[in-house]
Amino acid sequence: MKTIKTWLATIAALLFSISASAHDFKVDKIYYKKTSDTTVGVTYRGNRHGEYSYEYSGNVVIPSTVTYLGKEYSVTSIESYAFSDCSGLKSLTIGNSVTHIGSAFDNCSGLKSVTIGNSVTSIVYDAFSPCYFMTKVINFSKLNITKGSSSNGYVGYYADVVVNNPELIDNYLFAPCGDTYALYGYVGTDTNLQLPEKYKGENYIIGDYAFWKCSGLTSVTIPNSVTSIGAGAFSDCI
Repeated sequence: MKTIKTWLATIAALLFSISASAHDFKVDKIYYKKTSDTTVGVTYRGNRHGEYSYEYSGNVVIPSTVTYLGKEYSVTSIESYAFSDCSGLKSLTIGNSVTHIGSAFDNCSGLKSVTIGNSVTSIVYDAFSPCYFMTKVINFSKLNITKGSSSNGYVGYYADVVVNNPELIDNYLFAPCGDTYALYGYVGTDTNLQLPEKYKGENYIIGDYAFWKCSGLTSVTIPNSVTSIGAGAFSDCI
């Protein structure tokens, strides 16, 4: 009888674990939970609240769509706890279909760079708190993210650089900076770069942390039109 009770308890625990699972499937190391028949949210690995996905690390790209068992889903949210305590997470790029970011990045102490897609309309108050070592935020959404501000989930609170609505020209990100323009990043795949001669006919600067952690670069040619190079512009370009 004792053996039967133990077996039944094991089966019950297993069924509870399956029913309480945080995610429905995993694709390319990212865990997803269905939020409708056509949409999913990024979530955590564990079977219940408190078991977070410590597997997330390095540079993570959240796609706009994901395909599982032949069916395509739009990725529309990043759910609460999805990246909690992922200290190995270094940079994050959020796809253009994501509209909502929950309390997902608390205690991501290693997170330094975030690129926010153009469809994000809401970020909960503590989404990126505390991410003490944030270096750069590139914001394509219509949200006004301000350096040093705790609004919009603290994403700009700790950041050294916040760039709102940059213009993408030949894989280079440009935005106003004071009375001039700054190059704030490169999103292409070339390893030998010849920087643009001008930005809309004007001289420009290389902004702070513009090429931070672009470890694939092997050479960069800087034209005479560049008048200054910001702090940490080529840091961690190993």
